[in-house]
Amino acid sequence: MSRLAAVVATLLAVVLLGAAVWAQAPRDVVVVGMEAEPPGLDPGQALGLHTLRVTAEIFETLVATPDDSTDVIPGLAESWTTSSDGLTWTFKLRKGVRFHDGTALDAAAVKFTFDRVIDPAHPHAKSGKWSFVTGYLSSVKSVETLDPQTVQLHLKYPTSSLLALLALPNCAIVSPTAFTKAPADFDTKPVGSGRYKFESWERGSRLVLRRNDDYWGDKGKPQTLVYRGIAEANARVTELLTGGVDLILPIPPDFVARLEKTAGITSRGPASPPSGRSCPARGRSSPTCASTRTIRPLHGSSSRRPAIRTASRWTSGCRSQGRGCRRPSRCRR
Repeated sequence: MSRLAAVVATLLAVVLLGAAVWAQAPRDVVVVGMEAEPPGLDPGQALGLHTLRVTAEIFETLVATPDDSTDVIPGLAESWTTSSDGLTWTFKLRKGVRFHDGTALDAAAVKFTFDRVIDPAHPHAKSGKWSFVTGYLSSVKSVETLDPQTVQLHLKYPTSSLLALLALPNCAIVSPTAFTKAPADFDTKPVGSGRYKFESWERGSRLVLRRNDDYWGDKGKPQTLVYRGIAEANARVTELLTGGVDLILPIPPDFVARLEKTAGITSRGPASPPSGRSCPARGRSSPTCASTRTIRPLHGSSSRRPAIRTASRWTSGCRSQGRGCRRPSRCRR
């Protein structure tokens, strides 16, 4: 991985993981309070954290990066090879993966996802503002499907950053069927292949995701994730401490000291004040995890998706590697 790609991944980890606090409810629901609701949910059009925090649950990328590392591991692609000149990358996709609409996640879906960004002649090239992802895929000249499980990326020039960039959440694979059926609606009714399915969105109130019980990998623990936009920082903290929400993103630096002095709050997140912290709050039990009574900083990104730790990671698995769990022996790590 190039130095640039490593820096990009690290910075994104700091920003996205940066400020989150959670408290687990005695029900199979996690309510997340964020500083604002997402402007939209198409990962290719994502411009900010509000979108990426949610799309990381709905969509997946070809490759991923594990915790505390810039290494690249398989995601939707089980394996990959590159030509001797570095201009052709071949990805073998996992078999049996399906989008939430029941259609197959195959090489054609990967081609569709990337072509809508890099090909000006694509029917849906003007369906969105591709901003960040355009830069991430700037080295890709064309995408070719060899068979349903094999896709090739042909590059304009060799780059060691390709895998790291493909692991970024903006490069997540979308359902061609759902997008083609209603391009204008995809940003508000997204269809991916991740642990959670989009269920409903009441603008200005709540956005609801439901667990994908047909997910190919480890399933999320909470049945439901609910996202609420709470713009005022003090209101977010109050909602957390009074049980109105189970997780808040972000925690303003001014509130860190107060929360660290509150019994039952565990710090989770980078220690730097600008990016904030993330803390499981008051120990209300969940099926597998509850908050501890210690303050622990956490550095790094999520285990399956680069540079993001999302609501289900704090409650499923438990991908926190036991941090913040009262029953770590019951958690899959």
